[in-house]
Amino acid sequence: MNEKYLHLLQRSLTMSLYDDIEYYGDRDEQFNFHEGKFRLNLKPITALRNVQLDFLRSCIEKTVRTEVPGDYVEVGVWRGGSCIWARNVLNELDESQRQVVLMDTFEGIPMPRHEYKDQWEYGKHHAGGAGDSDPRKRQLDTAYWDYKWDANIQDVKGNFLKFNSLDKNVKFIKGAVGNVSIETVRKTFNNISVLRIDVDAYEGTYDALRLLYPLVSPGGIIIHDDSCITESAIAIDHYLAKLEPGSYIQRPLNQWFNYEDSHIIKLK
Repeated sequence: MNEKYLHLLQRSLTMSLYDDIEYYGDRDEQFNFHEGKFRLNLKPITALRNVQLDFLRSCIEKTVRTEVPGDYVEVGVWRGGSCIWARNVLNELDESQRQVVLMDTFEGIPMPRHEYKDQWEYGKHHAGGAGDSDPRKRQLDTAYWDYKWDANIQDVKGNFLKFNSLDKNVKFIKGAVGNVSIETVRKTFNNISVLRIDVDAYEGTYDALRLLYPLVSPGGIIIHDDSCITESAIAIDHYLAKLEPGSYIQRPLNQWFNYEDSHIIKLK
């Protein structure tokens, strides 16, 4: 495996190659959530930190090593950086036949509708940390959702091309995951080895699990990036409560507010 190449790729995707700080390493210095603008023209290809990409790589390597069948599928891809990373990790493992599937609206994050949307907590976490009695609450929440992290499908494909990573086994499924049918999914893939969910809302998290968890192969890994977001963590708990006890392992046991390595291993 070409470690030097992967190191350079990872630092390029996170922009930590240029500043010795990662995108989330010092958020206040790099991103103004109130205006939705990156400072100093910093706009990384991924919002993941290096430690998160390291964990993603370890999950892919584990499923390849243990011969878990299936493709890499990601729901909520933003600019496609973590999928570019997954494609290159698979290529370096001589697993180029495995598909990398990107599922997204490619129009930004839909405004959450569920009773667990918990926008107040979301605003505190993502938009400046206002307190419960602060009158800026609605302004902060609205500013965050107006930005929406939107990246259209052509921009995402363009990012793949920048890293010479767009091949026949990179596939795109456009639409809110709750509106995607199992028939549409099965036209693209039938099994999943690693599933990564990063949709920032109750509905998207639950819908992704409802649609895709049954397709995860035994031994497959589900990475839930949003366990630091209250409504997403609740969605995970609600879905897991429906599963047969002993059919999965959840790590860490206290998944709330742990976004670096929060994951599920499907046993059967």
